[in-house]
Amino acid sequence: MIDLSLHIEYLLRYHDCVILPGIGAFLQMRKEAAMNPVTGELTPSTSQVCFNQSISNDDALLANSISRREGISFTEARTALAETTRDLLSSLESDRELCFPRIGTLSLNEDDILTFQPAVSFLSAGAVKSILPADTPVAEETTEEASKKFYTLQISRKFVHSAMRYAAMLAFIIISCVTLSDPGAGPRNSGIRTDHASVIPLPSHQQEQTDSVSLPQTVEDLR
Repeated sequence: MIDLSLHIEYLLRYHDCVILPGIGAFLQMRKEAAMNPVTGELTPSTSQVCFNQSISNDDALLANSISRREGISFTEARTALAETTRDLLSSLESDRELCFPRIGTLSLNEDDILTFQPAVSFLSAGAVKSILPADTPVAEETTEEASKKFYTLQISRKFVHSAMRYAAMLAFIIISCVTLSDPGAGPRNSGIRTDHASVIPLPSHQQEQTDSVSLPQTVEDLR
């Protein structure tokens, strides 16, 4: 017989409803945290399993889980589930009680009405102790415990000054490199018009005679 408790417990962690065909459905009921406005008491969130006998149609969720866990086909899993369910109903009629470890217990009362008692182990911690005063004092941390959570890094002033000096030198070098790499930067980029005479080297020629022609000084020289 397949242990259905393991499958039901696993499925309830991911689904709100797990149906045991022919018997009923296990429901996951969650309640959000709340605070009493009068007393200031805080009720944490809880999670509790309930049982509803009127929901008994097979939704294939449990059969799929058995198929994956046992390594059998879905058809074989449904057959095994049906056989296990018949054995459980037989045990319930004879023992008047059916226990699902870590989930809860199904019981038949004197009127043959099926009742369910959830297991405490499946409940969250908030369901076991559902009332916690909101003004509960919190233990103060000692200096030694607080120091373990933080790390202190000591830096000398000399190191800071040296770092700032090196950073300034590095910035100056970068600016100088950028300026030298762009010789056209300056007046052309600033939008100021500058007019300069073009200096174009002339081709070299033979030196011209620069001696002036001598003029005759007297009449005899004209003859």
